[in-house]
Formats: sequence, structure tokens, C-alpha cells
Amino acid sequence: MTVKAQSTQLVANVPANFHKDRTKEYAAKDAAGMPWSTCSSYQITTVFRDNEKRLFELWTQDTSGGKGDLTKAADAAEADGDPSIYLNTKTELPIVLYRGSDAHIHGIYWVPGGAGHDRLSELAQAATAAKESVPIGYYVPDGEHSRVVYRAEDNHLHLIYWVRDDPVQYDGDALTTLAEDASTAAGNPTAYYDPINRLNSVIYRGLADNNIHRIFWVNGTQHYQYQNLSALSVTPTLEAAGDPAAYFDAASELNQVFYRTQDGEICELSWKAGSPPEFRNYMTEFEPPETAASDPVAYSSGKIKNAVYLDTSGHVQKITRWAEPFQSPKWSTDLTKAVPATPARGKPTAFFGAPDNHHVLFLGANDNHIHELVWKEVEVPF
Repeated sequence: MTVKAQSTQLVANVPANFHKDRTKEYAAKDAAGMPWSTCSSYQITTVFRDNEKRLFELWTQDTSGGKGDLTKAADAAEADGDPSIYLNTKTELPIVLYRGSDAHIHGIYWVPGGAGHDRLSELAQAATAAKESVPIGYYVPDGEHSRVVYRAEDNHLHLIYWVRDDPVQYDGDALTTLAEDASTAAGNPTAYYDPINRLNSVIYRGLADNNIHRIFWVNGTQHYQYQNLSALSVTPTLEAAGDPAAYFDAASELNQVFYRTQDGEICELSWKAGSPPEFRNYMTEFEPPETAASDPVAYSSGKIKNAVYLDTSGHVQKITRWAEPFQSPKWSTDLTKAVPATPARGKPTAFFGAPDNHHVLFLGANDNHIHELVWKEVEVPF
């Protein structure tokens, strides 16, 4: 499909039957925290924690799906916080990360015939995690590296990593210490890999200034570099109030960071390698702006950037814009109203997967169920 950027835009087409109460559908346990999801070429996997500190999965393949008790399957330690999940894109197997009751970072992974469990930060002899820390992992095909970043009680960020099935490694000190002049962190970081420039990036909110900060390094090296992205921006920025969302879009070669301000505005920093970031306040571009009550999640669908968040009414809002040019079409959608769907709480998870579907999963405000919205976007004139 050819999209004429100056005369058409894509709008969400969300039929009512594409709102799914996955907890009810799979007779799963109620969730006590936020869901996290990942998508392979054949399966969507969503993980969550229950009130007994156990971790569970919900999986969907085309028209089939089911549930699983990950804690039992992997004989894993209890979870002291929400899990996260990422995909090994070579094996297409997910890895679940979480902070255990022992304050260490744990991993659950799939193996033939079952699941395995490791105390990752303990094996690496790395620092324990802060109580509110949600570890973030990502896979680097270049060298088959798995990398995990998390915050410790002293607000320093730590990196542990491994290659294929080799032992977990740690560089002996905090990432925010190894990167000269780096700020300590508030909240949870996010991280991603730029395969074009072979750059790893860790994005986080600074503890002292609420600016958006970055630590980056060339893959295969340990030369950690630091930037205050907010200070480097071409135009003045607004302070961040929560955890940022970020990714690298290979189609446009753009680094994308989205974050929430204290006033509930959704803002963006965007740049190409070697260029300063450009700042944009999305709430000044939409009428009327829907104030954010949650931190955003973000993803790319081709050269289109998407940010999803909850507003003050618990509605799932999505703001969308073409990656280039700067003055490209933009639009917003109240997904909860479009379905309609049950109100949400906490923070949603969202992604774009085959076959060209958008997905948002969230915790129901009134039932503690995991709900999913699935839709395609259709081209219309504007």
C-alpha cells in the first residue's frame, strides 16, 4: 500500500470483537501488576505477577491460546515486582526478567521440554536491584548478546550481559560510574540496539534534574559514553516525570524517546546518529489534548511512530505521527472509546506485529484482568 503523506492518514479500525478479556478467555488468575508482552513470528507472549508473587504467561497463536504458571514450570524464585519480557530474535524464544524477593535480578527462559531459571545478577556478582526496579532486557543479533539493565538502591544503573549460553558477565562497577560524568537515575531505564551504527543505548530520567539522559557504546566495546539529551536538544525541553520509552527505527534511522511531564504532557526527543535531538510536545499538536496519567509506551510501525498511554479517565490513548518529514501528518485516537473497552489502570504495553496488527494489552481497572485490543489501521483522506 502506498501512503500519500500529504493527503492521507491512517486511522485505527478497531472492531468490537477485537477487544479480548484474555484472563477470562483462558481462565487465568487475576493480575496484581502491569502486563508485559513480546511478539515472535508465531506467538504473542504476555507475562504478569499475581497476588502470591508468582509469574504467569498468557500466549496467543492465531486463533488459539492458553496460560502457564512460569514460577512452577521453571521452579523459580518469587517475584518482588512486575516482570518484563524480551525476545531472542534468533531463537524466537522470550526471556522473562524480574526482581526476586532476594533483590537479585532473575531470568526465566524456555528450553526444549520446559523452562529454566537463573539468578542472573547473583551469578554475575553484580549489585542487587532497587525495590521498585523493573529490569529491562534486549537482544543484540550482532554477536548474539543478551543485555539487561536495572537500577540499584543507590540509583546507579547496572549492566549484566551474556553471549549465547555463556556465563553472565558484569563489568565490575555501575554503568553510570563507568560512563564518565553520567547522572544517577530516577525510576526505570529503557534500552535498545541500533544495528545500523552498532550502538547500544540506555535511556533514563536523571535523578537530579529530571532530564532525559543516555549512555551508549559501540557493540563489542566497553567504552561507555554519556549524554544529557535534554540539554543537547535543538530547542528547549520540558522536564520528565516518569519512565521514558524508547526505540530505534531502522526504516527512518531515528532514535525515538517518548516521556511524560509533570503536567501529563507527552513529549518526544528524536535524532539520527551524529545529530542533536529535536524536541516535540505532542500535547500542543492535538485538539483537545488528552492529559496522560501513565507513562507512555512506544513502538514503530514502518516509518510511523506510535505512543500509547492512559488518560485520567483510564482510557487508552494513542498518538501517531509519520517519522519524516518534521511537518508530517499526525493524529490521535481514543482506543477505549473506539471499541468500546473497559477502563484501564497502571501502564499499558503495546507493539506492532504480524500480520500488520497493532496490539495494546492493559490491566482492567475494575477486574484486574488482562485485556487486549487488536486492530489494523486504514487509510483515509484528511
